[in-house]
Amino acid sequence: MKINEITLTETRIPTGVGRQTVQLPWYSSEPNSATNFHGDPEKYPFAPVQRKNYEKLKQILAREGIKLREIWASTEVGDADYIRRYRDPNAKANLTRFVCIAGPVNAPTFVWEKYEGSVAGGGRNTVFYNGVKEKLTEFLGRP
Repeated sequence: MKINEITLTETRIPTGVGRQTVQLPWYSSEPNSATNFHGDPEKYPFAPVQRKNYEKLKQILAREGIKLREIWASTEVGDADYIRRYRDPNAKANLTRFVCIAGPVNAPTFVWEKYEGSVAGGGRNTVFYNGVKEKLTEFLGRP
C-alpha cells in the first residue's frame, strides 16, 4: 500500500512500537459533528502551538532524511477546561485530534499523534520513532 491509498475501511495505523496502533481521528467522532482533514501537513491549519511543534519536528526529521507526508485530523466541539467551566458551566472548546505520518501508511517510519480527550487533562501529544513511544515535548527537547 502506498501513501494516499488508505481506504475509509481502515481505521488504525501501525506505530512501529510492538503491535501498537493509533486510531484515525474521524473514526472516534460522531457523524457530521467534526471538521475533518486528510492530506499534506503543509496545508493543514494547525493551532499556533501545534504549528510551532510541526516546524520543530520538520527540522529535526529533515536531519534524518524524513519528511512528514500525510495527516488525518478531526476537530469537534467538547467541554472546555475546568477553569472556563467554573466561570461558565456551559463553556465549550474545540477538541482537535490528528495523526501525522512519515513513510508508507502500512509501515510508517515516524508517527505523531495528538489526542484531546473529552475531559480536561485527557489529552496526549506523542511520537513513535525507531520502536519507541515518547512524549512530543521530550522528543523535541533532546539535543
